[in-house]
Amino acid sequence: MLCINNPYTDAAFNLAAEEYLLKNVKDDVFMVWQNEPAVILGKHQDKAMEVDLAYADKHQIGVYKRQSGGGAVYHDLGNVNLTFIETSQQPNFDKYVGWMRQFLSGLGVDVQADERRGLYLNGLKVSGSAQYMYKDRVMFHATLLFSSDLDRIKALLL
Repeated sequence: MLCINNPYTDAAFNLAAEEYLLKNVKDDVFMVWQNEPAVILGKHQDKAMEVDLAYADKHQIGVYKRQSGGGAVYHDLGNVNLTFIETSQQPNFDKYVGWMRQFLSGLGVDVQADERRGLYLNGLKVSGSAQYMYKDRVMFHATLLFSSDLDRIKALLL
């Protein structure tokens, strides 16, 4: 497995890197990355329905779309992103959630997963995920909140 600790924090670059790795690299990939403040939308979302665009513009927060579906998420340096890419004819997305839970448990953090593969700590959501398939390649990516600006999240996401 190719393990990438991506030091770049530009959302457009990082989303393009995911797409490139999915479509052009045949090895399994695990990438850890962060973004400067940005809102990332699922591919079917309308930004005007999901984001306070005036707030985003005022605070110079970019709004981007990812290839996968799912809901809008806020990224900043208080959030880490994890991307898993594999070749698979029968994807098992729950295994990635299991790996995340196992890692966090090793740190003494006991999280629970829901049916949508979100992770919760003491009833509060700390991770969301989305999936995408391209030919025989599977991408699972997730956020992991640890110290993001919660007031900014509330102000940005509708």
